[in-house]
Amino acid sequence: MRIYEADLRVVAYGDFTFIDPLDSLEEFVEGIELPPEFVTSPISLNICCDSAAVPENPPLEANVQGNNDFEHNNVGPLPFSRHLHPHDFRLTGACKLTALEITDNDIKVLEEGLRPFGNIANDFTLPSLRTLMRYMEAWRIGLSRHFPVIHFPTFRLGNCIPELILAIAALGAVQALEEHTSRKLYKAARAVALERLQVDRFDSQSAETLVFLLIYSTWARDASVVTEGFELHEPILQYMRGSDVAKHDHSIEQTWIEWALSETERRISFLAFCFFDIHSIIYNRPPSIFTRETHLRLPCSVEEWQATDDQEWAACRQAKPSDPISFKDALESLVTAEAAGWETLPCAFGNLILLHGVLQRIYLQRQLSFGSNLGDQTIHEIHIWQRVSGSDLHPISEHGPIPFTSVAFLTVAYVRTHMDIGPHMLLASRDPKAVASALFSIAPLQRHSNLTSALLHAIHSLSLPVAFGIEHVARSQSILWCCQHAVCALECAIFLSKWLETIATTQMSNPLEPYESHILSSVESVIKEAVDSADWEHMDTPSWFQSPRHMGIAVLKVWSKIFSEKSAWAITVHVGECLNEFAGMYERSFQHMT
Repeated sequence: MRIYEADLRVVAYGDFTFIDPLDSLEEFVEGIELPPEFVTSPISLNICCDSAAVPENPPLEANVQGNNDFEHNNVGPLPFSRHLHPHDFRLTGACKLTALEITDNDIKVLEEGLRPFGNIANDFTLPSLRTLMRYMEAWRIGLSRHFPVIHFPTFRLGNCIPELILAIAALGAVQALEEHTSRKLYKAARAVALERLQVDRFDSQSAETLVFLLIYSTWARDASVVTEGFELHEPILQYMRGSDVAKHDHSIEQTWIEWALSETERRISFLAFCFFDIHSIIYNRPPSIFTRETHLRLPCSVEEWQATDDQEWAACRQAKPSDPISFKDALESLVTAEAAGWETLPCAFGNLILLHGVLQRIYLQRQLSFGSNLGDQTIHEIHIWQRVSGSDLHPISEHGPIPFTSVAFLTVAYVRTHMDIGPHMLLASRDPKAVASALFSIAPLQRHSNLTSALLHAIHSLSLPVAFGIEHVARSQSILWCCQHAVCALECAIFLSKWLETIATTQMSNPLEPYESHILSSVESVIKEAVDSADWEHMDTPSWFQSPRHMGIAVLKVWSKIFSEKSAWAITVHVGECLNEFAGMYERSFQHMT
């Protein structure tokens, strides 16, 4: 049996391959270059209080195309104009965006842009320039790396519609731990966006606004806001199905600006697809759009996306000429021998999109399956994706956070092949007791060597926060993790505890296989490190090592502690509450048996 464990430190045991999650821990931690924001410090803002104080930038030249004609004068294009795209200008010199800038005059224009919608947002007051800028920077620094849909070299806030700015600010306000203000910004952005759809054409800015609102609602505290996110599926789908961006997939005549426009629109559609799939995973909603309906090519390479001017962009394209890979073709190749000859895909975002395609296939297969385990073909598809993705198992990577997020969803893919957790995911209720009760009702796992990959990934996902230090990770989740990691951790914890319960109830009649003994040893090693690295107050931690069942309780308690502290995003605390409730049910059932 061959277990694919990309980039894991592994040891061989007989015919099996295992991870030693804490092997060379010091080397692992020291080998990670922490980003500047890892150390808590004030955000450095580049705020211009008036137009006279604006630093000198390369001049902007009007991009006169089609219906986007505008009068170019000394003042420049009107900010927030409906006839401008945020990327709709041409730079005559190189531009590397170091901060999102907005002036007092921009605020006035933003207020004017919101005035026609005063009847639906009459209780909304726009934050001050300094506050708004702080939210924008919090979003840019903390969240934009997770959602690479804005082309910063050509992006200008002054060319955005008002609701897009409010949606970005709402996400940034959450990241800045100002949830009360973020809710106001979200409500205003949503009201304006939906109202505009009634009277104006649906363009990429409107779609981008709705996708950002979808992200906000997905991780919100209130169940009612989560439901509001479900209501956004239909208008976003209208945009995705009506967009003509696919016709530019093979165009070689595009300018840099035209390319940035079409690449941005493509990425917006893919980000929406990813969050539709996340809704299927964590809220058990049927897919809103199927993979076969997605005909776009995968996103471009990182080098092209980050090029700061048209010359650098052209050089990147010339250095790595290649035919665009469509999402549909790439996904189909995973089930054939064709993917065996692939090299790593050129973009981490593309890898994540492809993995969400695999997860959708798993979701649909679950609807037709009567057994607890899916077929070997599904596992083969996951193995192939893992090989071609090159995903980084380290939380801090030179490629950004997306490869690490992909590893979290990779673990979910492995878990879902062996445990039908979907119907039991009641996270949309935001009721920890209801969620825990539903998860507790999942049938026990059957012992089988095919579980090995899923178990090893579940152990590794727990070993990482333990390696960094539970107390530290609990207080700095926004630095190391994202919301996706919280919900993926929930599945890992349930899966591992269910397996440990199965071992506890069957090991007397069915002795452990060698690989099972090694997995138990790995779990025990992680728990020992967790006990040493955190304050467990009055918990009876020595009892955690008495039996596999006690170890299952320990796994749940360690994960719940990781998500016990106040976080920027309410979903992470909610996951901690659900795990704590589940651990309580587990303990009470154990006490009842004894």
